Amino acid sequence: MQAGQLQYSIRYYERKGILLCFALLALAGCKLEHISRVKLSQMSNDIQTIQTAVRIEVPSCTHYEDKTKPSKSLLDTAQLVEQLFSDAEFDGCQNEGLESIATYLVPMQVGTVPPDAKDYTPKGISIIRNNYDVVFFALSEDIRQKISEAKKNAMTKDLKFNVIIKFINDTNEKLKIFPSAVYVDDIAFAGLPAWGNNYTILPKKTATIILSNVASDYVVSNGLVPVFSEAQKQNTKE
Repeated sequence: MQAGQLQYSIRYYERKGILLCFALLALAGCKLEHISRVKLSQMSNDIQTIQTAVRIEVPSCTHYEDKTKPSKSLLDTAQLVEQLFSDAEFDGCQNEGLESIATYLVPMQVGTVPPDAKDYTPKGISIIRNNYDVVFFALSEDIRQKISEAKKNAMTKDLKFNVIIKFINDTNEKLKIFPSAVYVDDIAFAGLPAWGNNYTILPKKTATIILSNVASDYVVSNGLVPVFSEAQKQNTKE
């Protein structure tokens, strides 16, 4: 299926509404999954924009009668993603085992907030670092409101928003971090440095960081949630 064909079909279904999209996806056992690949060197520099992916389960990628056409659920999903992420770009739909997964490319801001910035307002999706070496995941007010509105609907209240960060230590030194309420390489952390709550990412290695359910709900409600802090600042304070 061509991206142009999908975009044409999206416009045809424009008036269906975001709650209908959420309802159809929730009935299919859907979850929104945001996946990014972020380098330590990117977090240490000025804020820049990178491409990330949003993945969503759909009942089927193609129409049940004509496999050359997108399924109705894929059209509804595309409308949902456009509503949530205005700059999203369809990247394809594939069968992965028993699941059908639609993927969309979504821009995200990464980097360190300028030292003279008094407040930071997220634009879309962001992973930013403050001047105390704390890394945060952030959502804009617009995205948060749309997710929150959908969760008020009885059919979509259990919709999941999962955040997965592939964090790459692209330096030649070990990186010791103090994770917040996240999983790092399948290890659960509670954000308590005094309890030995730390993890070391080896040079040139990638750690998979997944926000806990609590952290994901918190960022939807408040816009900003800590992911981890770097050991250097922790040691300075001690």
